[in-house]
This record gives sequence, structure tokens and C-alpha cells, in this order.
Amino acid sequence: MQGQIVYKEGFSVVGVAQKRSKLNKRDEDIVKALWEQMEQNYSTIPHRKHDHIMTGICLPPFENDYFYITGVEVNDPTTIPKGMNVHTFPAYTYIQYEHKGTFESLHKTYEMIQKNWLSKSGHQAIPGPTLEIVDTSTHFNVDNDIVIKIHIPIKIGQ
Repeated sequence: MQGQIVYKEGFSVVGVAQKRSKLNKRDEDIVKALWEQMEQNYSTIPHRKHDHIMTGICLPPFENDYFYITGVEVNDPTTIPKGMNVHTFPAYTYIQYEHKGTFESLHKTYEMIQKNWLSKSGHQAIPGPTLEIVDTSTHFNVDNDIVIKIHIPIKIGQ
């Protein structure tokens, strides 16, 4: 699959977040629970930049422990609903791939990206936030098939 180069200006997300460990079996449902929590509380977030767009953000390191955020991009990050936080990110250049399937099968798409597609792209992944952008304008349910635009921060060229 050919990745698409995308430049994204700095942005702020209001949402929920939690540390997760790949080594702890009890943490397997954390990401799914964060998406479900955002789905239920989406309408409480003021100043949404885009209607029907939610973003999952995975912060490095990726090996075993990482920090995951699910939220909504906002134009004005000063009003934060109770139980949520604001996270601000600088501009990055990303390579974008598309996942079609369930959240449970998302790891397979990441494996294909890392083992095949990214290495053939001629670009190098760099430390930074990996984005998982979902358009929720169609029926959104974390248990069903969904389209996720995966954005991996890159350095252009090798």
C-alpha cells in the first residue's frame, strides 16, 4: 500500500488519556474503553475543530509502555469538560495509511506498515505522536468495522 505524505500543523486535543502496558493483560481493553468514553462524551466538548472526527494519539515509547489519548481537536483549548485534559502537539510531517477493520485487527495493519509499507516508502519514522483519525459521521461502534487513518511521523527520505 502506498502511503500519502501529510503535513499537519500544530493542534490541541481535548479528551481522555491513560498509560498502557503491552505486557499487562489487564490493559488490553484500555484503548477501546477510552474510545467508548469519548463516543459518549463527544458532545460535551466545546469549540470542536471538525464535526464527527475523533483522534487517538499514541505517544512514544512504543515498545511496552505508552500513553494513549482519545480526543477531539479543538480551536480553543481553554474550556475543558470535567474529567478530561487538553494535550497540545507541534507540527509534524506524517505518512498516512488507512486501516479498514475492527480495533482488534488494527495491530495487523501496524505490522504491515512497519514490516512492508514504510520501509518501501523511502521515508524514516521518527519519534512523535502516532495519530489514529476516525470519521464518526457514519455509525460509529468500536466493536464493528471502522476506517482509521493512521498517521506516522516521518523524516522525508532516508
